[in-house]
Amino acid sequence: MRRHGLPVSPDRVEAMVVMNRRVPWGSWPFRAFRHLMRTTGKVPTGSEIVGQVEVWRAALLDFAEAFPEGRSPAQAWVASMFAPSPKGGAKTVLPAEARAMVKLDQAGRQITPEAIRDLAPLVSGEHRHPKIWRRLVRRGALPTEAAMQELLTRRTSPEVPLTPDEERAADGREAEVAGWVARYVEECGQGPLWSEVFQAFGWRRAQGQFLVRKLQRQDWLVSTSKQRSLRPGSRWVQGAEPELPSPRVPPIEARTEA
Repeated sequence: MRRHGLPVSPDRVEAMVVMNRRVPWGSWPFRAFRHLMRTTGKVPTGSEIVGQVEVWRAALLDFAEAFPEGRSPAQAWVASMFAPSPKGGAKTVLPAEARAMVKLDQAGRQITPEAIRDLAPLVSGEHRHPKIWRRLVRRGALPTEAAMQELLTRRTSPEVPLTPDEERAADGREAEVAGWVARYVEECGQGPLWSEVFQAFGWRRAQGQFLVRKLQRQDWLVSTSKQRSLRPGSRWVQGAEPELPSPRVPPIEARTEA
């Protein structure tokens, strides 16, 4: 189950076994079952599975109607994709357009004909760097070979040492940073990712990590080992910081920040 991004628990394992007995592995209902269990964290009902399959069917029909070349008539093209194989098994190898549509949904992206068209030629490259490929899709970027290599280079290249100015970037702004975190918690019900703080204040990763830890030592910020646990510290007094713009809330990503 971990290979499919599904948390392992006895009820989920049992549900997976039962579902595999009812429908072929790789069939549309089974794909919908895995997708819903991954995104909702619970075992989906039969009606939810049927509803998800219909959502996908409608999305592919919209795509075929928007880009009919080689897919006309659209209804027949979609029907052939959802028809069982002659032996009653599953169509485990889907066209690139269908795989792109599922990947967009798994990434929490809006499924549009244009998004399917742009991602379809790139789905075959997922196996090269799966995590980086999916991260780019979640961000709304195209996972081209160049984009993946750039991200790989950034992850593996050594960080440039901080300059004295970078180390002092939060000096005099402690209340502003703590206040931004406090407002994020108030509006979103949880703390920001460290990377969101870096982005809000224009800090690069190494600099942001240094400054957040510095503010923690000074009791302006506190956090635990849990994700999104960042909170204002004991030195922050509400109303002491300048007026701040509302934090922009990006999609929640299931990743662990340093």
